[in-house]
Amino acid sequence: AGTYELDLNFKALPTVTTYYMQDIAKDPTLAESVCIEEPTIVIDKRDERAYTIRRINGTCWMVENLKFTGTTMDSTTSNIAPEYTPSNPYVVNNGNGYYDLEGTEGSSTTGHCYGEAGAGGGYTYPCIHNGSATAIDTPIDTGSSNTVETVWYNYAAASAGTITGVDNVEPTEYDICPAGWKLPSRAQNDALVSAIGSDPDDFNVTLGGFYYQGSVYGSSASTLGYWWSSTASVGIVRYYLVYSNGVIINGNSTNGSYRSDGFYVRCVMDDFGINDLTNMQDFANISSAHKNQVINSMELNSTTGYTLKDIRDNKEYTISKIGPADDPARQNIWMTKNLAFMGTTMTPDTTNVSTTRYANGSSVKAYYNLSTNASTSSTKCYGDTSTGTGNGYSNACIYPISGTPTNVWYNFTAATAGTITLANKTATVTEDVCPSGWRLPDYTSNSRLFGDTYVPIFKPVAGGRYINGSIYDPTASGTWGTTKSDEDYKKYFLYYYNSTSLGSNINGYFYVGMFVRCIVK
Repeated sequence: AGTYELDLNFKALPTVTTYYMQDIAKDPTLAESVCIEEPTIVIDKRDERAYTIRRINGTCWMVENLKFTGTTMDSTTSNIAPEYTPSNPYVVNNGNGYYDLEGTEGSSTTGHCYGEAGAGGGYTYPCIHNGSATAIDTPIDTGSSNTVETVWYNYAAASAGTITGVDNVEPTEYDICPAGWKLPSRAQNDALVSAIGSDPDDFNVTLGGFYYQGSVYGSSASTLGYWWSSTASVGIVRYYLVYSNGVIINGNSTNGSYRSDGFYVRCVMDDFGINDLTNMQDFANISSAHKNQVINSMELNSTTGYTLKDIRDNKEYTISKIGPADDPARQNIWMTKNLAFMGTTMTPDTTNVSTTRYANGSSVKAYYNLSTNASTSSTKCYGDTSTGTGNGYSNACIYPISGTPTNVWYNFTAATAGTITLANKTATVTEDVCPSGWRLPDYTSNSRLFGDTYVPIFKPVAGGRYINGSIYDPTASGTWGTTKSDEDYKKYFLYYYNSTSLGSNINGYFYVGMFVRCIVK
């Protein structure tokens, strides 16, 4: 009997959720919610270290230096090949740990980590230096009283032992990052620089210079920071990020980054896409897995497309993924603007050739002109439609017209970078004037664009074809393909009266000037 009172006491407790870096990378929905523009704390499963991540210009970045120094890695937690075994001598030095960038290992010609221009053990052996809590590793926005631990990696260590030797210029596919993360590409570095280059606070820049022959590099170590990328530059050099004089920039070979040097590592989530590419040639400099990610990220049959630059002459081209939605096997990545490259020297690093080639052989490097050199049977670009012969079969001939857009007509010798001439006109085309990572379309690729369905996406330019010094049928256009129909013909792609078809008639002789559109290999 009686009256009672009941007090309810509530206590607010924080909800702490641990996100592992490896798990986030497996789940796109989770990644989108966790990796946002505001900093988020995540954990590396391999050693339970915490890192801060944030999304910058569309890419999920670590904004702290990697500190992983483990000597045992597997593909479930590290970005290494599934077939990796502990016996691999480069990843973890036969299980005995890393060599030290400092001391006798990195300061003498006999040391495993020593390296200088073009030589040194540091190109082969995985070397690190653990810079434990010293003022030189201080984040620039916290003041010198707050110190952090950091680790410098040479490139053999940063690439988990996959990039070694003096001349290895392959793009880095596997590395020391957590599974689902990777070293950033040059294109991703470019995107970072364009977003925060002059305001690096979001990147939480750390200073400390780089390790070179056993010690921190010079007096500028207190003002510099260097981070590895996955992209090769020239020979022993890799592209990298550098913080200097208050600005982040993308470094290249002119700055002398040799792989024996110890740089920092910051990883990006491996959600590669078309927006991570900058240049046409990037398709040749990424792994097959990343290429598939790029292609999958592209909108199908977009009339807007995407814009990339040809690094040979800095001209920009639009590209699109074109094909039926229900049949990915019939989709191709096409240039949707005519090629306008007129360079006379073509090298394998930028052009779809196997060795350095010249427009008209090794001694005469210039193109002949389809107009001024094709008016008579004795001139270099002339061809006889009645017999299927002529000088134009053997000489690289083009005709450029400036305008918007610029049009360049190529005879087939020019389109194939001088590899197909009268002497071998029935040979299979394997090299051409397209950027590296691209090629001339074959019959199958061209046939997928039959009719008028894809005309708005392909954006053909009416400009005719060049025959014996003048334009033929300026209301139409033709683009070269590579499949042979008989000894003297090549199938080509024809745009005519707002529709498309394949052509193989008399105007398909090699000396005819037509446009070039390339597809991704």
